[in-house]
Amino acid sequence: MFPRVAAQQLGIPADSVVLRQGDSALGVMSASTVASRSAITVGTAIVRAAEAVIRKGKSLAADALEAAEADIVYDKGTFKRGTAPTGESTSSISRRWRGPQAARRNARGYSTRLIFRRSVPAP
Repeated sequence: MFPRVAAQQLGIPADSVVLRQGDSALGVMSASTVASRSAITVGTAIVRAAEAVIRKGKSLAADALEAAEADIVYDKGTFKRGTAPTGESTSSISRRWRGPQAARRNARGYSTRLIFRRSVPAP
């Protein structure tokens, strides 16, 4: 279910999403969950993370495509300059993030941390 949520939010095929669950060997912490709580909590976190990927990706794509961030459009896994027929994929942008210029980009504040807060008090 979770890869489908991410894929739908990003407009990419579900089989291109890798799910990493709470596995201490991966350094991903987890607690016990139940179906409805997981769907609501994790589903919301995935949607917010996808929004952050697109928002931050537009900034990185603006650098890569030498365009103003306002001119970058995200569509089905690709960042484009306006109505250009081609652009940079999320994978390509991600590789640039990890490339030699990553330190410069990180210094400009491209890292993101999302915090999920419960808006309704627990019963």
